[in-house]
Amino acid sequence: VVVFAITLGGGGIVLRKLLQKITHEFAAINRDAQRLFIKLLKTNKSLKQECAAREAAQQALEKSEARFRRLLESDIIGFSVISEGRVVEANKAFLQMVDYTQKDSPLSVMRLSPPNDRLIDQTMITQLAYKLTAPPREKPLIRKDRQFIPVLVGMVLLDEKEESVLCLAVDLTERRELEKRLVQARQFEVLGHLAAGIAHEINTPIQYIGSNLSFLEESFHHLEDFVERNRGGEQAQRRQRP
Repeated sequence: VVVFAITLGGGGIVLRKLLQKITHEFAAINRDAQRLFIKLLKTNKSLKQECAAREAAQQALEKSEARFRRLLESDIIGFSVISEGRVVEANKAFLQMVDYTQKDSPLSVMRLSPPNDRLIDQTMITQLAYKLTAPPREKPLIRKDRQFIPVLVGMVLLDEKEESVLCLAVDLTERRELEKRLVQARQFEVLGHLAAGIAHEINTPIQYIGSNLSFLEESFHHLEDFVERNRGGEQAQRRQRP
């Protein structure tokens, strides 16, 4: 009995230590679980924020694409996509400028650009690889009927791998006509001022001559009256003579 009590007593101490160890480890596991739970909450919040940001970015991208599509389909500005020296896509406004249709696509850039501008065009396309954009400049395009049309052209690099370029073109024909009419109007205005000056220079001596003629006419009338009076006096003197 004594031996059993001692053994049981020793076992109680071991059991107590084992329970303390288990309790300590459970507390550590609980703390780790709490830290992990807090971390998961933060990660979940971060993921929600990232998903919201991605969704907002996706919506903004869709709005931007919709606005660009409306602009592309509005036919206000001519759009064309150039790849490997060919116009692979173009909107109605651009095709109307050059008098082609979608059936004529793809169009060769060589057919649209005058020979004097082709080297400059190639230089601009090469510069796009470094600057991604080319500043707008005025240049002529060749229509299907071989007539030249003045346009304002700007370029933007779309894809570096495919070397595709977005070309924006604005027809300047009406502007050129207005400028021509404005020049003509200014020329007519200058002609009007010149004609008015010449008329003034001509009118001044005419007025001088007219004034002198009026003076001469009036003097001639006075002279006639004087002659008539003298003639009447002579006739009266002759009648009085015996």
